[in-house]
Amino acid sequence: MTRFLVLLLALMLAAPAAQAEKIKYFEDPVFDALNPNDPHPMEDLFKLADSKDVRAQFILGDLYAKGKGGLRKDTKKAQHWFEESARAGYTPSFIRLAALAKRAGDTGEAYKWYTLANDFGSGKDARYATRARDGMLKDKPLKDEDLEAAKKSITDWKKERSKKMVDDAEAKKIADRRAAQDKKDQESKEEIKEKEKKASSGK
Repeated sequence: MTRFLVLLLALMLAAPAAQAEKIKYFEDPVFDALNPNDPHPMEDLFKLADSKDVRAQFILGDLYAKGKGGLRKDTKKAQHWFEESARAGYTPSFIRLAALAKRAGDTGEAYKWYTLANDFGSGKDARYATRARDGMLKDKPLKDEDLEAAKKSITDWKKERSKKMVDDAEAKKIADRRAAQDKKDQESKEEIKEKEKKASSGK
């Protein structure tokens, strides 16, 4: 059920991702637990995001960017979750990162994310990213050195992404091996206990 709600939210939020930079949002009240043990209403979403669910990561980024869902508006956290989702190739996250950079007045960074959205995306998202990037450069051209720096940043990001994916895959293999060994050890212990139990009952 939780994953269904996350998918529904992702579809609702991803659709207007391209227009996000043009809209002004009013923040929701920040969640304040009445009891220290009360869970945050977004607790399940955090768990999914931590488990690398790209849609949950995108939604968290969106909530932090707008100050919604009982979360305090936090651009750094929004960027973090959008980047986590973007590393998995989730195109709307690239577009939202470009919007954050554009709002901050960083044309080079916005160029980077729009270009990456085009490289990793397809269909209307990729087309929008190209139009938005070209329109931005028409209104605010980058100097040659700034454009080169942005292109280098794109190359560096792709290399870092590839390395992280390899590292994550290796970490998963190690975790899987440990889990398999732990299961084997537990089965061995249970087998020994069962043998001792039978030996004891046979006396």
